[in-house]
Amino acid sequence: MVGAPTTVLYYPYAVALDGSQGWWFGMTVGNPTANAGNAVITVYEADGDVGTATRAVSAYGLDVIAAGTLLSGLTQTAGSGTLGDSPCHIIVNCGFGNAGGFGMTGNGIDSTGYTAYTDANIWNN
Repeated sequence: MVGAPTTVLYYPYAVALDGSQGWWFGMTVGNPTANAGNAVITVYEADGDVGTATRAVSAYGLDVIAAGTLLSGLTQTAGSGTLGDSPCHIIVNCGFGNAGGFGMTGNGIDSTGYTAYTDANIWNN
């Protein structure tokens, strides 16, 4: 039996996950399929630190992830600095098939959001 195809989501910008820039960040990973599975989230910080977390996403589920939740679940895989202290971009490998995502940020006065790019394999090399 062949497993579900992987969809790659690309979130091109997130503020420092620790809130030190005065902005908050949140993201979603949506699963519109009947296949439950994992979303492997990799955060690439501008200062060279990289961290990875794995989150379960239920069939037809939506995982809503606040910056603090993401940061506390990351395992540092590269760099020697502190995870969360620098702006970043994020790649999510969704092992359950089709997926969608949304990123959002705000500072209490201004806010913005964007839809994650899908099948962004060119950024995953």
